[in-house]
Amino acid sequence: MSFTVYKSSAGSGKTFTLVREYLTLVLENPWKYKRILAITFTNKAANEMKERVINALLQIGNQQQNPLSGSVAVMFDQLKEKLKMPDEKLVENAQMVTQLILHHYSDFAISTIDSFVHKIIRSFAFDLRLPMGFEVELDTEETLRRIIDLLVNKAGSDEDLTNLLVKFTQAKTEDEKNWNIEDDIYNVAKLLMQEDSQKQVKTLKEHSIGDFIKIHVVISKFIFEYEQQLQKFGDKAMALIRQSAVGEAAFAQGNRGIYPWFNRFAKGDFSRQKPTNTVINTVEQDKWYSGKASAADKAAIDSIKQQLSDVYLEILQHIENNEEKYKISQAVRNNLYPLAILHEIEQILDDYRSENNILLISEFNQRISKVVMNEPVPFIYERVGEKFQHYLVDEFQDTSVLQWQNLLPLYENSLSTNNFNMIVGDAKQAIYRWRSGEVEQFIQLPKLYKSDDLPLIKEREQVLIRNHEAKDLIHNFRSAKQLVEFNNAFFKIVAGLLPENYREVYANAAQIAGSSNTGGFVEIAFYKNDQDEFDKETHNLNRIVEIIHQSEAFDYKPGDIAVLCRNNSSASLIAAHLLQQNIPVVSSESLLLAASINVRTIISIARMLVSADDQIARMELLNWFRQNKKMEQDWPSSIEQWVKGAGKDFRIKSFFGNLEKFGIKINSDRLLELSVYEFCEEVIRGFDMQNSNDPYIPFFLDSVLDQMKDPGFDLKALIDWWGRKKDRLSIVVPAEVNAVKVMTIHKSKGLEFPVVIYPFANEKLKISKDKLWVDPGEIIPDLNTILVDASANLQETRFEESYLEEKGKSLLDLINVLYVVMTRAADRLHVISDYPPKSAESVSIPVVLKHYLQTANHWQDDLTIYKFGDENTRNQNKEKPGGQQKPIDLTTSADWRKLVSLSLQAPEYWEIEHPAGDSEWGTLIHKMLSKIRSKKDIQEVVSAFEANGLLDFEIADKIGNQLRHFITHPAVEPYFNPEITSLEEFDLLLPNGDIQRPDRVILDGDKITVVDYKTGRKSEKHVLQVKKYIKTLQQVGYQNVFGVVLYIYEKNPVEVVK
Repeated sequence: MSFTVYKSSAGSGKTFTLVREYLTLVLENPWKYKRILAITFTNKAANEMKERVINALLQIGNQQQNPLSGSVAVMFDQLKEKLKMPDEKLVENAQMVTQLILHHYSDFAISTIDSFVHKIIRSFAFDLRLPMGFEVELDTEETLRRIIDLLVNKAGSDEDLTNLLVKFTQAKTEDEKNWNIEDDIYNVAKLLMQEDSQKQVKTLKEHSIGDFIKIHVVISKFIFEYEQQLQKFGDKAMALIRQSAVGEAAFAQGNRGIYPWFNRFAKGDFSRQKPTNTVINTVEQDKWYSGKASAADKAAIDSIKQQLSDVYLEILQHIENNEEKYKISQAVRNNLYPLAILHEIEQILDDYRSENNILLISEFNQRISKVVMNEPVPFIYERVGEKFQHYLVDEFQDTSVLQWQNLLPLYENSLSTNNFNMIVGDAKQAIYRWRSGEVEQFIQLPKLYKSDDLPLIKEREQVLIRNHEAKDLIHNFRSAKQLVEFNNAFFKIVAGLLPENYREVYANAAQIAGSSNTGGFVEIAFYKNDQDEFDKETHNLNRIVEIIHQSEAFDYKPGDIAVLCRNNSSASLIAAHLLQQNIPVVSSESLLLAASINVRTIISIARMLVSADDQIARMELLNWFRQNKKMEQDWPSSIEQWVKGAGKDFRIKSFFGNLEKFGIKINSDRLLELSVYEFCEEVIRGFDMQNSNDPYIPFFLDSVLDQMKDPGFDLKALIDWWGRKKDRLSIVVPAEVNAVKVMTIHKSKGLEFPVVIYPFANEKLKISKDKLWVDPGEIIPDLNTILVDASANLQETRFEESYLEEKGKSLLDLINVLYVVMTRAADRLHVISDYPPKSAESVSIPVVLKHYLQTANHWQDDLTIYKFGDENTRNQNKEKPGGQQKPIDLTTSADWRKLVSLSLQAPEYWEIEHPAGDSEWGTLIHKMLSKIRSKKDIQEVVSAFEANGLLDFEIADKIGNQLRHFITHPAVEPYFNPEITSLEEFDLLLPNGDIQRPDRVILDGDKITVVDYKTGRKSEKHVLQVKKYIKTLQQVGYQNVFGVVLYIYEKNPVEVVK
């Protein structure tokens, strides 16, 4: 047995190979299915592999009834040859394995590496000092955002932290940047989750906030003094020029010469410090005058040129002596303040984990690594090592260093007992470096990447080397022959653009066409800005539509076509345009929740409640009305009137009141009392969205529900969450829909399509990592590691090598992305790019395309479309299965308050003998009136009763209106004068121990008025009851006593008791 490394390429049958090796093991011994662990990169890939394994087993086991065909027939022949077993035995074992897997499915171990590590961590939670019932938090970004909120909230209570945050904000303001510091802190906080930053972060935590502030002061002082000196030199030179009364045009090269060079320094512009060749020639070759200079100008320049030359040399000397330190100081300064609080962030994160009983998924490998790196036989793997004997890893090029090092003990243990293990990957498709994937790790196998200072890792490396067997998968079973040949030629040439140490990635990229399709077509189309009146965007969109229609003419259906984009914004733009052209589209980007006007309206209502003067939210709501044809001429009569309604004169309650004109009943006070999820449902019901059959709404509600586990998730948190997530949240649709697929290149990885269109192929080379870890040396002696901005300014500094290494990796990222997109097509590939510049200062996709065409002798300056292969390539597989679509009604939950109302004091509020009807209603009215001293109290009392579950919101509105009508009646209002003194439900104790309780007693000097409320019709017994109250008060000494009965529902509500 061996440690087999399969090096694959696009379409080379990587999954086929994995399934074949899995079947080789289980068909030899069916019980081995329990002893195999197959690891893939995504859940989708894991499910696909499971499906492929089971389908292959079913077909092999059932081949007597249904003869084998396609890839399974090829695989069966290879299995027979390798296992040397008769057909009957293979069929018998296949049937047995199928039965074992289906009856013991939990032992069918094909999963992602995160799922595998999670199981280990869960099993050894106690040993790893984790709470036993911890929950896995998948959304690292959301968690870090919450941590930063908690950090900022500490400002004011922690003196050092407050001082730093204030200084950070001031520094950003002085640099004329957005003063909001939370994004800067978040970008650095992510380092806590990144595998390749752990060592540096650990070192930095040894320093206090005060240490970083002192370093910032020193660096800022040096930068200021350096720039101040340059400005003095500039002022000195410009003073000489002004004194001589010479203008810019008199100097050589005018606005590109020495005059503007001096002037930039004088104005405080230090962006371009080095002199250009023109400036150098002016001084060193004594070429000071322009052709337009007059004799007087020349004489004036001659009088000062020596002094200007001296200033020029002073500037050069100043730059030479200090430039490296200046560049490094600038690169360091921007990151000092965020780095200073990393330790504080980690402490808050630890507390947050404990309080919420969570573990971030990004921490899995770090937790395991702390054990694996320090133990020859890690205890956490003892059980795993006993269970599994074979390990098969897919997509190895995307596996991080830490993930691979964590798996090494398992491979070491398995290889020591002579078991088969394998890895498969393709370095050319390594496009996940931002997830800590390292392509060098795959290239160097069986040697281990980044293992120099780890003795245990070096020992395990020797085990891999002794058992290593390399195999190349060189056939392409996906693409037509001429497509394969084009890509072979293309990437052989393009690989020459890579730094020498990365050319190995494409050294064996050439493939042999394995497809029976001998056709294939490639088109590269460049767009010249001056060739027609359309702009770049319009040209790309129109060309996509043309290609789709051309493809349909060659028998391709919309579902056969994929449009691949570099980013989500392009995908959304394309999807919207295709839909406008009545072309069916399916895309996670086109199906973003943000595409739903209903979802955006829910968010807009939230925004208006948080900030009534949110004009964007109001415009979004106006858009909803227009789309739902609910606009009327009188309200609002125009968009302008709608927008001008914002500001101090705008009243949110009157706005919601106006909604009733359209049958939309929403109470703003009530909305503010609801949880976020209930708020969303209330808006859906209020706007009758549940009858729109909008598929986006249930997905939106599910996403909101996921956030509800955070107790601080209120309306403002909803708005912030939506702002961060709206470009990623999408609905899920079946894969087999007959529609053009629009997706990002990253999401297309591993997929194939008959026709591929790659528009907006214009990306320029940019550094993938915007920050680099470096050792600042004597420039910052107090720190042995620091984070710097990765920019061209690092060139000609001691960090140039680090910058160029990252630039080389970024170029490989760009070429690899191009490889992925150009190898997705089975039949036809269309690339739409900008026309490349005549002389390129930097690498871009147009430059790469031109480089190939020139090197292959295809380039012509006047040609914009290049065609390769058979332009008439047609669809060879016209029939595609498809299901019928059936609309599903959208349902939302009913308002539970209409079904259940909680009464907290039933015996007091209800008359027990008559728990319903007028009696209960009257008791409730009495209780509310006992809380109302004047008409100003009505809304507050109604809201309080509603909040306590004593009223639902519809009854609350009704009873509130009734109470206002009653209390503001001219005959009743004097009894609710806020200036008078009154006692509500005042107890009168009788001599026999009985208690009388009038509803209201009003004290006005020596005059007393007894008030009783009634909800029924007028009756003599009501008058007699008040007379009893009057008599009681007179018996205890009050002589001037009067009484009234106030009837709430009578036209003449006041009955005076004489």
